[in-house]
Amino acid sequence: MVYVHFAGRTAMKTADPKPVAAGVTAILLAILSSSPTAAAPHYRASAAFSSKVTALTVLGQLPVGTFNGVPYAKTYGVISGFIDPKEAGHVVGLSMQPRDATGNVAYASQYEIIAPAAGSPPDSVVVVEAENRSLPLSLNSLNQSPASTGGVAPDAQMWATGMGNGFLQNNATAYARIQWQSSATVGGDNASVPANAQGIGLVIERDFGRMLAGSTPAPAVTGAAYAPPTFAMRIFTGISQSAWLVDTFLAEGFNADPSTGGAVFQGMIAIDGTGNWLAINELGAKSGAPMGAYLDPLPHAGAAPLTPSRLLTRPASDPLYIDVANYTDFYRVYASLTDVPLTSPRLRRYDWPGPHATAAVPAPASGAGMFAPNPAVSQGGACDAGISIATNPIGYQPYFRAILFDLEKQLGATSTSPLPPSTYFVLGPAPNVRSVVVNSSTLNTFNDAIGATLLVPKLDANNWPQGGVRTPDEAFPIGSPTVVYPNGAQAVSVPPALTDNISDTCGNSGVFKVFSAAQLTTTYGNRANYLAQYDRQVKALIAQGYLLASDEAYMLATTGKLYDSAANGPPYNGGTNF
Repeated sequence: MVYVHFAGRTAMKTADPKPVAAGVTAILLAILSSSPTAAAPHYRASAAFSSKVTALTVLGQLPVGTFNGVPYAKTYGVISGFIDPKEAGHVVGLSMQPRDATGNVAYASQYEIIAPAAGSPPDSVVVVEAENRSLPLSLNSLNQSPASTGGVAPDAQMWATGMGNGFLQNNATAYARIQWQSSATVGGDNASVPANAQGIGLVIERDFGRMLAGSTPAPAVTGAAYAPPTFAMRIFTGISQSAWLVDTFLAEGFNADPSTGGAVFQGMIAIDGTGNWLAINELGAKSGAPMGAYLDPLPHAGAAPLTPSRLLTRPASDPLYIDVANYTDFYRVYASLTDVPLTSPRLRRYDWPGPHATAAVPAPASGAGMFAPNPAVSQGGACDAGISIATNPIGYQPYFRAILFDLEKQLGATSTSPLPPSTYFVLGPAPNVRSVVVNSSTLNTFNDAIGATLLVPKLDANNWPQGGVRTPDEAFPIGSPTVVYPNGAQAVSVPPALTDNISDTCGNSGVFKVFSAAQLTTTYGNRANYLAQYDRQVKALIAQGYLLASDEAYMLATTGKLYDSAANGPPYNGGTNF
């Protein structure tokens, strides 16, 4: 794979890159305190909603490296805007919020934009990430955990030069995020999103996307000489909780620009989305769920995941949508209910054999990072009764990079069909035994609280799932992600595999049982033979569009390290997870 970037080299001017959390707090308080609580509502004459981003404060700019001759910078600060009260019809609780002097509902949110520095050739594509409890998990996955200092908020997380493996920047792709989750919820960071109107976060994401599209008037900028970039192509993505935010955003119609009716984001990728949605707005209200940035905690009516046909219902604004299910999603978050083959050209569904939460370590400057095998990790306390378990080290990051790259090509019409076809697991009945006794503790291994008929992937001879994207890690394995106990219970998820509480996430990690050194020798002969077979499968997936050629060396280095640990010791017991 050859990375392509616009030509041009220009020196970059930067502002002070130091974190300024106190400044952010002061700006947020100033914006929010300017909204009187008793102001009379003011309705616009126009039929279209007038909601928009109105102001952008730059708190700092930080150079993050030069890629293919183009310098990139992180710009961060606070964005403010307002929501037209006429949006109360589809933002639950909006009518109860205080109005500003113009009769609108004001908000403020931290943002960051990583793009070519001023004076450099611009990017035409931006990836906008929905944060996961304040965390930029998608950026960490795509750029292989770039090193940073400070906290995780946009004003605090200062990226080291090089941005990890530099994947996005080397592919002329900008990155942006904005805080959407109410600080009243676990992991939330936006104080201007009230607990009783969390759908405001959906409007914030929508109008941030509209600003980046240039479809609303440019906001007033303070703090630095900065022109917010605009992008012809916009892709919205998230992992796990933030993938469910992407699904909610799409299902509830927020991808429709209220001014034009067209798509705010032309592409979306939901990693571990599987049709699940957050109970923060209309879907939650209709099911009777309490408002919160998580799955409906109880099996209310209508709480089931949404099939693709229920997500893609607005042809004028529907994106090209990619849904991904990982193996453990079939045991914890009802993935089989949305594993429904469809022929829509706007949809791709990929079933991957990895765990929902995967290991990723910082990549060195060369980009040849690898997943580091670690001693057994106990998920701790009530989550798994303190039992030390070996977690799955096989990550999906290279596959994420491939589908993003191919999505960009398809949206840019540089290829007629760059995205490979949807690929599904072969499913069968759920295990009859739903619990297993480990160290005298009875642990749940399967979540069927929703009260529906659920299926799980059938297993091959090495206890890997059948079908789906046949990765080299399952075609030529060094271990198994499924531990089958003598009583027949499949402990695929790290117990408990529940969804009734945000803390019950051990089922995301997956277990892993490494093969013995003798078994590896019997199967592969030696390390060189193993790597040769593994590489043949990598090359096959590159030809099919599931991997990029630029990740071949990285994957071989990674699996070689894992093989060495398994074959030579110390005994490999699993990897660490997000």
